[in-house]
Amino acid sequence: MIFVRLMGGLGNQMFQYAAGRRMSLARQTELVLDDRALLDPAAGDTPRKYELGAFGVKARLVTEDERAQLALFETGPLGRIRGRLFSLVAGRARIERVVQEHGGLTASEFLEIPDHSLLSGYWQSETYFADIGAVLAGDFSLRQPLSAEGKELHRQIQDSEAVALHVRRGDYVTNPRARACHGLLPPAYYRRAIARIAEYQPNARVFVFSDDPHWCRNELDLSLPAVHVPARDVSPAEDLWLMSRCRHAVLANSSFSWWGAWLQRNPDGLVIAPSRWFADARRDASRLYCPNWTLMDVDDD
Repeated sequence: MIFVRLMGGLGNQMFQYAAGRRMSLARQTELVLDDRALLDPAAGDTPRKYELGAFGVKARLVTEDERAQLALFETGPLGRIRGRLFSLVAGRARIERVVQEHGGLTASEFLEIPDHSLLSGYWQSETYFADIGAVLAGDFSLRQPLSAEGKELHRQIQDSEAVALHVRRGDYVTNPRARACHGLLPPAYYRRAIARIAEYQPNARVFVFSDDPHWCRNELDLSLPAVHVPARDVSPAEDLWLMSRCRHAVLANSSFSWWGAWLQRNPDGLVIAPSRWFADARRDASRLYCPNWTLMDVDDD
């Protein structure tokens, strides 16, 4: 049995699930999602909730007994002993170790992680799951039918050379710590990215996805026809799935963007990502980028 700790919003939970899914397939065992951090109001700067349920993921959430066992295991050596005894006496799944992600972990080293491990980290790299793309595309299919608005957007996307452009604002604007970590991409970045796509595909049509559509309408002067997706009372998973149906993508510095582009699986598609993912230049984001993506300068004109 493989446990994976969930942290952050939908995009980050997808990274964590994907790493856990790859490991569960390698070990031919069950994948269990540890949602304790999502239930803790003090964990992280932005309140989060479990969002993978909108997809057909092949995993289950931890039970109350497993939450207690994980909590024991993480209290230190004595807790690990007590946790193992608890699992033996109660007949529960064993938890042997916590594997903390580190930046230098290679794909082969990742696959050496043994069974009965708890994966802890963000796992923001296709290094950990690139070879199960088809599996993840199925797992990240929507469980519920598209909304009426979603069906119309999907029709428009299918009928055009569609570009998914994502603008992340939200807590990047309102939360000082989130903004200090990630920073905001300027309109100039999006203008340059769309100009590049227009050179590659002059007949493209841009679908703008954002948590701040009003800002996008007022601030983004794009050189291609654009459809501004309105704020809708649906699951974020629906918008991400619609982004993945487009043929090209312009990313924000957001894991939500990342998955919208990665799931496109279009060998002829142009994916443009910001050359600086974090506001703090000391943070290495090189493992986030996929080899076929084009990096675009994020500085103002």
